[in-house]
Order: sequence, then C-alpha cells, then structure tokens
Amino acid sequence: MHDLHAVVGPGARDALVAAFDTAQRSIDAAFYSIDDRSVIESLRRASRRHVEVRIHVEGDPHRFDAARKALTDPSDGHLRFISENGSAELHAKVAVIDGERAFVSTANAAPSGFSQPGEALIEDDRADDVRAIQDAIAGRTASSPRVVCGPSHEARERITALLGSQRDIDVAAEDLSDPRIVAALLRRRADGHRDRILVNRGMSNYSRRELRELVESGIELRACRSHAYMHDKFIDAGDRLYVGSANLTRNGLDEAREVGIVADAADFDDGGKDLRAQFDQMWGAGRALTRRELGE
Repeated sequence: MHDLHAVVGPGARDALVAAFDTAQRSIDAAFYSIDDRSVIESLRRASRRHVEVRIHVEGDPHRFDAARKALTDPSDGHLRFISENGSAELHAKVAVIDGERAFVSTANAAPSGFSQPGEALIEDDRADDVRAIQDAIAGRTASSPRVVCGPSHEARERITALLGSQRDIDVAAEDLSDPRIVAALLRRRADGHRDRILVNRGMSNYSRRELRELVESGIELRACRSHAYMHDKFIDAGDRLYVGSANLTRNGLDEAREVGIVADAADFDDGGKDLRAQFDQMWGAGRALTRRELGE
C-alpha cells in the first residue's frame, strides 16, 4: 500500500502549514522546539476556527521561553501549550490532525530546521500508525508495524536491524556517535560492503573519536558543506527505509522520546525516490572527511 508521502527540503514547512490549515477538530503535536512564525500562525488560525490545539514541547524554560510566549497568547483560547519536564527528553517532531493524519519530521518546526539540508516530512494516514503516534505524543508507550517510538528497546532494535541489510546502505545522521552503531558499520565494512555515511561537519570530540574509526576502516564518510547544518536522520537499506527524529546516538536510540518510521520503500508513494534524491544531492555536495580532520 503506497500510503506514505515524503516532502523534502523547505517545502516541508508549506506542507505542514497546509495540513494544519485543513484541521477541523483537533491538532495534537510534539516538538523539541517550535518557533517558525508560519507554523505558529497556522496553529493560531486553527485555534480561531475552534480547533482544539495541544502542543507538547521540551520543557527547558531557558531554551524555549520564546516559543512558549508565542504559543500561549491569551487570545487563542483553544490552543494549549504543554511543557514536558519528564526524565526523558522530548525530541520528537510529530503531529496528528483530526485523529486521522499523522506527520513525522526530521527537523524542528523552526526556520533553521526548514532552511537547512536534510529536512523530511512524512505523511502517514494508516490508522494504526496514527494511533501509535498519537499515543507517543501523549507520552504513552506506543508502536505499530511501521512506527517506532522511544525510549524503548524496540526502537533501537528496529532501526539498527536495517544495518543487517545485504545491500550497501546510505546513512545520513545529524549526529552519529553510538558505539554499537559504529561497531555494526565496521563489521559491514569488514564483510565487503561499500556504505555511504553522511554527517555534519561540526561535531563533538566524542563523535570525532567514533567517526575516526569509520574512516580508518575505509568507510566513505562525508560531511555536509561547511555553512550548513544537516537535520537528516535517514537510513536507506534498499528495500527498507528509516526516517525520523532519533539520531544514531545512545540518547536518540535508548533514552529520548523519539518517533520515526521504519517501512518498506514500496510503502512510499514514490518508492522513496525523493528521500534518496535528497541524500544523493547532499552526498554530492559533501566533502570526504579525513583522519587528520577528525584528530589523531
């Protein structure tokens, strides 16, 4: 069933705004951060239509105070802001409209998210997926055959299972530092695979140490161009794809509240063509990282 639709690049903002503008009854969403003016205005318009709007955001008041003020305008009586202060970081970027349509994003609802490389917005209309995403927004344990939600062992298992593909794989990760992921990629290289790994140029010293192992093993590792910050979280295992909010880090795979899609490429209405074209474009514009750049 071709019931997943991907929008990549800056067009994701317009697609999300257009979706919010169709809401008739409810919008339930969770965002690590939200300060894009177009998105916020679309939520206000929904509130003025008497749509019940509930927005969950990560509760760090220093980081998100501006978004909090923008979203809690007293004139928007149907818009409710919910600050999440639990032990698990809220890192998801998802929305459910009227309980019938779900959207999963790789980047935050912020100008920086929509303008930088690697943004992907996935629309999913399958009922069991929508229910799972709505449960995840509410902080309940959730999953479906295609939706993975953290924190859970299942999320790690289903995402990392893609690394067992017999084909060469493509990986784009805003952050890649999980030792078990690195070990799996090293085993793949030892088995003769020629995978392509795309990361951000700016990274922590810990990430540099892990990524240096990949370069030393002969894995082709590229970074996005210097002035860009890539938001992608994408694995292309040939017949199956992962797109979501979880980075390939211990926090992303084990500890944070994340939502992603792990699905057959055939489930996408274009077979994943746009997601793959975006990766190829970023790969072509990237530059190979060297051991020297990553530190001795």
